[in-house]
Amino acid sequence: MLLSDGDWRGRGSLVAEGQSLGVALAADLRVVSDDDGATLTGDLCIGEGDRLALSGRIAADEQGLYEVQFTYGGASLSGHGKLDSVPHLVSATSSDGHLLSVTLFRAENAIGCRGFLHRGSMMLTWEMALTAQRSAPAGRPGGNVVTLRRR
Repeated sequence: MLLSDGDWRGRGSLVAEGQSLGVALAADLRVVSDDDGATLTGDLCIGEGDRLALSGRIAADEQGLYEVQFTYGGASLSGHGKLDSVPHLVSATSSDGHLLSVTLFRAENAIGCRGFLHRGSMMLTWEMALTAQRSAPAGRPGGNVVTLRRR
């Protein structure tokens, strides 16, 4: 899977059908793998609005695909994905008719994420670059940084 364990930060834009300008889109995610799959937790912020809680579960199924379940801002979606080769493809639906389509692919210094969300007659599209967040080793914040100055 392209999104390895750890913390990820996403930045991009969201465009509603019929609009020419996008709205800022930001995400902070944590990916944790286990024997059965991976769990995603974090939040999503659209424009200047509130942060929406985001969670997901990805697990292999018997047909060689992956079962996916996502919850964000009170909406729940479930479906399937093809995550063994690039690009990763996911399609999920909700009980009230939402349809989600997501593609993950390699981009320069990031993981690209593009998708569509159909809600009734409205369609939203987005693009986002996800970058892995690195942290300093425990007990040595910045201990591997050297400054060269003339004396």
